[in-house]
Amino acid sequence: WLERKAQTDSLVIGILTEAGLPAELYYMSMIESGLNSHARSRVGAVGYWQFMPGTARHFRLRRDWWVDERRDLEMSTRAAATYLSQLYNHFQDWALVLAAYNAGEGRIDRIIKRAGHRDFWRLPLPSETRNHIPKFIATARICADPARYGFAPPPPSPLRYDVVTVDRPTDLDVVARCAGAAKDEVRALNPALLRGVSPPDPRGYPVRVPPGRGEA
Repeated sequence: WLERKAQTDSLVIGILTEAGLPAELYYMSMIESGLNSHARSRVGAVGYWQFMPGTARHFRLRRDWWVDERRDLEMSTRAAATYLSQLYNHFQDWALVLAAYNAGEGRIDRIIKRAGHRDFWRLPLPSETRNHIPKFIATARICADPARYGFAPPPPSPLRYDVVTVDRPTDLDVVARCAGAAKDEVRALNPALLRGVSPPDPRGYPVRVPPGRGEA
């Protein structure tokens, strides 16, 4: 996780800060997915922020035969920021926000109503949700001082790329060859493209290539 954090934190924290959210919410994506674009839960949640199909559709993340934007770090983080903002506006309590992100706001509302209070630590939550916040706190503390806990994280290596609009279905290996880049690198920058091909969109599709290779 710390190796992936070295690549992703600047982009994710930038989006969260832009949305007026605490930067620490970054750690949610760590405990949700291990910062793995291909993470999939047993119930079908996918990507960095583990969006279910219905939630992804609600927040306008594309999901079809060609593309699953739940696997795209930037797009899914923007959707997560919108969702987290809405949850906070509703609950006004970050522990309840994290619980609702895990279990669903409707379920948390019903549990609060039955319990007659809003104290996260005393609510009769499902075990997975009850453990969610301690996991978040532990992750935040470790990442704040990795050496204290025996970890030696790599130096920051922020994820950077150029974006090129590709106006017809094109294999990413062809994109890599045109950009003078490694095939694996281009594929890794475009995890949302399920077939390794840009989709047949009339207006083109934004494909990512290594920084400085867009013009080529």
